[in-house]
Amino acid sequence: MKKAKHTTQHLLIRAGNNNPMDHVDYAIISFTEAWCKTMLRRYEQMQPLLQDESFHTVRYEESTIGFFSSVDEFDLAGILETNEDWNFIELEDGELSNLDKRNGNSDSYLCIGRDGNAYYFADDEIDQYETFAFNIPSVCNGTF
Repeated sequence: MKKAKHTTQHLLIRAGNNNPMDHVDYAIISFTEAWCKTMLRRYEQMQPLLQDESFHTVRYEESTIGFFSSVDEFDLAGILETNEDWNFIELEDGELSNLDKRNGNSDSYLCIGRDGNAYYFADDEIDQYETFAFNIPSVCNGTF
């Protein structure tokens, strides 16, 4: 796994969880043209709701994310600078399937806020996982 200098099919984003015994520090999102179109469409569909000051977020059930730990696999600092919360990555063939996915049996959701910032979260009976926020228009516009 290495930091990409261009758009790829995998977006790595900082993440965390509530269980210090099962550390999570990043998530990988399957990044495709269809994913971007869906995210931008969802954000656009929210626009009429923004006139209501009490509107906050919309939540969608999602399965395009995996939460992982970099403790034994690689140095996250080599991919994300201290001021970066996400970046595109390049993976070797089969590398993603060899990573230890921590949210294997959990339900995953995407929340989109009124400002276009979104985050993923997942929970099961014990652990809760959450990505840092990313701005949908910033990530998707101009990539395809």
